[in-house]
Amino acid sequence: MSAPAPPSTEPTTPNTAAAAPNASPTTGYTVEIKPNFRGAVRATTNSSGFQRATFTLIDKASGREIASSIFIGHGARSPMTLESNGAPVWKFVGRPETRLVKVFIEHAGSPNGKFTPSKLAKPVTIKKEPDDGHNEEYYFSVFLSEDWTDNDYDDGVVTITQWK
Repeated sequence: MSAPAPPSTEPTTPNTAAAAPNASPTTGYTVEIKPNFRGAVRATTNSSGFQRATFTLIDKASGREIASSIFIGHGARSPMTLESNGAPVWKFVGRPETRLVKVFIEHAGSPNGKFTPSKLAKPVTIKKEPDDGHNEEYYFSVFLSEDWTDNDYDDGVVTITQWK
């Protein structure tokens, strides 16, 4: 069984003790889920090491954790699966309040090894406006991580797609 996710109440400030330059916060990064948007979270690994991606859905106004789950996996260009049920995707419904999704990625040499925080690049979010024949509005966000070996930032990749 894996360790629980870092508490969502921790501030997202860099770990300055023994951190590499430009290291990511030890608590992860967040992206905003717009009101009434529904979506999906997926993760991929591109590493022989084991990757663990914890994501937490948070109510932005109250800071209350709504849900949390963990993707696990290893291998080249392999989908990671939810630790709880083996599914490759976690979906969320649209709600009227603004929410956040926080992502934290770790790595280990074996499935039962000690997981340590990976370097995590700040997420990139792209907005796709509705166009002819497609009335939906989309946001695509990607989190890229590095397991401290080759600086390619593709070892654990988490994507969040939201639409309305």
